[in-house]
Amino acid sequence: GFNCKSGYEFTQHTRIGLDDGLTEAEVEAIKAGPDAPSWNEKDRALLRATDDLTRDFHVSDASWAALSFLTNKQKMDLVMTVGQYTQVSMMLNSFGVLLDPGQTLDPALDARN
Repeated sequence: GFNCKSGYEFTQHTRIGLDDGLTEAEVEAIKAGPDAPSWNEKDRALLRATDDLTRDFHVSDASWAALSFLTNKQKMDLVMTVGQYTQVSMMLNSFGVLLDPGQTLDPALDARN
């Protein structure tokens, strides 16, 4: 959601993540991307592959190599999951879906800035 600049998607998943134990620092690290120092190598690899998919629409050879800890099925699941949420983000952005009452748009996703 963040990579797709989808305020609704990112806001909803931030809330869900925080409710399930994600920390504010981890949310900030997501926004910073795979080079944030707090990520372990597996998380960094997953984030790099996600960045590849949302930027270049394919996983680079280097990112595939870093995902060697995943099975082939898990790699397929990763690509399908990123693709599905990219599609949802495009729909939410295109249809102008507004945040739920009481929610605040992350300033990094505010197109007015």
